[in-house]
Amino acid sequence: MDYNITHFFNHLGSGTIIDNFSFYISWIPFLIAFWLLLALTALIWDRKNGKWIFLGTILILIIYFVLNDIVIKPTLASFIFRDRPYIAYPNGIISSGELWVDSSFPSGHMAITASLLTLYVYFYRKWFVYIFAGLFLFLMAFSRMHNGMHYPTDILAGILFGVGYGFLSILIIKKIKTKVLRAN
Repeated sequence: MDYNITHFFNHLGSGTIIDNFSFYISWIPFLIAFWLLLALTALIWDRKNGKWIFLGTILILIIYFVLNDIVIKPTLASFIFRDRPYIAYPNGIISSGELWVDSSFPSGHMAITASLLTLYVYFYRKWFVYIFAGLFLFLMAFSRMHNGMHYPTDILAGILFGVGYGFLSILIIKKIKTKVLRAN
């Protein structure tokens, strides 16, 4: 089932502009610039929550790189190493992204995306933020399967880890906020 879903999304629009779109939506330099721009925008224009969103973005990056890249992903890979779809099925899955060879489980792109979106949804509880978050999460999930990098279960696990990282950063922000308010 995992393969069939991945195969479907991998071939959906293959050979069209969708290949370029799915590459760039998950291209790490684009993501860094995109999230940094959002964090800076919040910092500059949102006097109430901007500094907390900016801090949360920094915290999420630290949490992600320490927990996900140093602890969770290597630990999981020693138990559940999963070849990326384009490697496991070279005749069925077309790679149109960066050629990663580490374990596909869980999706780091989905984890970092879900964690940052959790932060924004927490601070901006508006209908258009929910729509943006859902749409961006869907586009990232689509691009990771379209690029041949992940299976749906990798994506789901990445989302679950990411929401956890997002809430961990929110808890840290709440503690810092409480200390700042007490100091004033």
